[in-house]
Amino acid sequence: MPLAEIETTYWDCEFKAGQALLGSADADSCIAAFEHLKTHKFDGDFQRFLVWWKDNKHQELSRRRDEVPGSIQR
Repeated sequence: MPLAEIETTYWDCEFKAGQALLGSADADSCIAAFEHLKTHKFDGDFQRFLVWWKDNKHQELSRRRDEVPGSIQR
């Protein structure tokens, strides 16, 4: 799967978790997306991942909130 798709999956998971919409069936794929992203985009460096996450969180989650009526602002 291309890295861009992994990033989309990761942010979708992040959004669902924040909306209390992440079911246990989704958790495994979300964990896999995070691990793949951390390993392949950030060479396993969690601190680099965290900087990226902080820099992109607002934009990515805002976009998803705009797409989902009634979503919770967090």
